Amino acid sequence: MSMCIAAAPQESACHQHTLFPTIMDPQASRGPFLLPRVVGSPSVPASDLDVENDLLKGLDGIHLEQPHVKTNTRTSQSLPPEILGQIFSFATGLSMTARSVAHLIDLCLVCQAWRAAALVTHQLWSSLEVRPASFTQGVAEGIERWFSRAGTMSKSLAIFTPQHTYCYDGYELGGCPLATLAMARFLTEGPKLDHLSMYSSSSECLRSLVLGMKEIDCEEGSRLWDRLRSLRFVVFREWETFEPSNAIFLALPQLSSFHLHLPASRNRTHGRGAKLPFTKAFLANLTNIVLGCNWDGTKILPVLACCINVESLTLHHKSTPFAINPLAPPEFEQRLFVLPNLKTLRLRQANPDSLDDLLSRLQTPCLSEVDISFAAFGFRWQFDGDFYVANAFRSLFLTADGQTKLQRLRIHSLNITEQHLFSLVQTSFGFAELLVLDEVPVTRTFLDWLTLSPRLNREYLLKSIELRIRRCDVDMDLEQFLDAYAKYAGRGMFPKITRVYANDEENELHHEDDDSDSDSSESTFDSDEFNNGVRETIYHTLEHTDL
Repeated sequence: MSMCIAAAPQESACHQHTLFPTIMDPQASRGPFLLPRVVGSPSVPASDLDVENDLLKGLDGIHLEQPHVKTNTRTSQSLPPEILGQIFSFATGLSMTARSVAHLIDLCLVCQAWRAAALVTHQLWSSLEVRPASFTQGVAEGIERWFSRAGTMSKSLAIFTPQHTYCYDGYELGGCPLATLAMARFLTEGPKLDHLSMYSSSSECLRSLVLGMKEIDCEEGSRLWDRLRSLRFVVFREWETFEPSNAIFLALPQLSSFHLHLPASRNRTHGRGAKLPFTKAFLANLTNIVLGCNWDGTKILPVLACCINVESLTLHHKSTPFAINPLAPPEFEQRLFVLPNLKTLRLRQANPDSLDDLLSRLQTPCLSEVDISFAAFGFRWQFDGDFYVANAFRSLFLTADGQTKLQRLRIHSLNITEQHLFSLVQTSFGFAELLVLDEVPVTRTFLDWLTLSPRLNREYLLKSIELRIRRCDVDMDLEQFLDAYAKYAGRGMFPKITRVYANDEENELHHEDDDSDSDSSESTFDSDEFNNGVRETIYHTLEHTDL
């Protein structure tokens, strides 16, 4: 779960009173429980984070007496604190925003029993999001105070810094909102974290932090930085072109999960000097990797080839071709990149024209789940049934002896004719035990072919397949067919076909909150419309391996 604190109310007048509506703005209150010393004070502290810290300090001893307010908390007070804590977790929700933090404070201020239940529910305090104007010592202390209530729970922190100009090489600490001395000390001496997300304009911000940590006297291996299990680093504007000997990746801890978002390369020549000089030891230790970029496959595939232990791989294509640079060595064109332990492959904002370049070069003997979304910028790709794409699917799913372990295949947001869809089912998709067509047009003719085709029945291709149709508009004729067929499918008929509705969480699209380039000058690289506000929610890498 993610908590959100804003630490820079001075950025805009309208932002100053949005963090704690029940305290700052009585009209926005969801309940009558206000904190008198804050509401009645002549001035509001300069930082929302200071207000939050004051509130948290006061939670341990506060007792509200408001005889004019009639509330019935007898039933809830009789519940065990563990049950109340779980209710609070559902009430605040997974997608925590600034208002959700205010809501949590409201719950703590209702009565002593609710306050005690919240404080012993470590899950409520195990995740935090901060958006400071600059990472100061006060911000660091507020973070430590928050996590002190999380007990032994895994702790996750996300730090968003304002967009700023490029942090040029040689900038001293303090030259940007993220690369400050307080931040370097926090990463060195701070409390243990399991997951850290950092969002910044330039890779030089992280480079400055790495150099700053080296100047702080601390035993190697005991730093917060060294004990991270998962790291997300998002760069929106500039990427380093330093020589490998000076690369920031040489200073990364030994992670099990790594998420890297790279700024867009807008043409073939732009960013040629940009590199990803990971060490082989670092890549070999990863079991989960998320890579968001539109760089060509010549740069990406060699990196993936070193991820010999990766089990989950997510690639955000930015709807650009995953093409191989024509200047690449001839042997690169024929090379197969083996991922021996890969079980889950997710492609986001995929371009149908790039599938062959990617899938035909991957060898994945343990692959059991493939999830491909073509959704991008509010439109769907039109698939024309390219033979090479179908062949790429087949080569990915089948092992050398013609067997497959593919359990689940999900195709999301793709326009395709019924003939081409049926052809893919015949040649490739039918090897999956579960096929989910999500926002893919399905017709009655397609289902007739699927259920009545003698060839499919004869070749035993679909004897174990389950087809789920999700979020697809259907006419009355198709609706009646699905209802009728469901009765027969329950008697053992194959393929089993069910219609899944939009509130089915099992098949929800696995979003990432940073899979767009917010500052790109080209609309083709901006996926804010597709994300639909998902930036305000943190989906942590470690917590979503099941999607």
